[in-house]
Amino acid sequence: MAIIALAISGCGPQPETTNLRYEMSGPLNDRVAKTLKLLPDIASIAHELTRIEMIEESVGIAGTGLGPTDLAWFYRMDAPAEAISTWSAGLTPSPGLSHVASPSNARDWWPDEAAIDGLDFFALPTTGADGWIGISPDRNVIFVHRSTR
Repeated sequence: MAIIALAISGCGPQPETTNLRYEMSGPLNDRVAKTLKLLPDIASIAHELTRIEMIEESVGIAGTGLGPTDLAWFYRMDAPAEAISTWSAGLTPSPGLSHVASPSNARDWWPDEAAIDGLDFFALPTTGADGWIGISPDRNVIFVHRSTR
């Protein structure tokens, strides 16, 4: 009986955990190369980027090693306003997002809730992932969130 009770107790809903899997580091040219592999849509602006930050997180069932694991990526890319304006002209506006994700552990380079409200949002042109592009009002910062959720 005790074995059945233990087996049943492990079958209930398990809490999700979020874990940092990767944080980009290294010189800017290495960061650009890594970013182009994951976000090929930035190719036309890649040579204009002056800063790139990125983290990858995994979201899964706590402590089990079983069940689904999703991935989420958070990017910040800085470039001159003229370059971002030209690049973003081909994006599809996506106003009124119902959910705007943020990294599970705050980063000083990711916008806070008030700053997120001021972003201009666009749909991700890359297929196979959910997410959004947010561009700062002064047009010199691009934020990207991608996820497999």
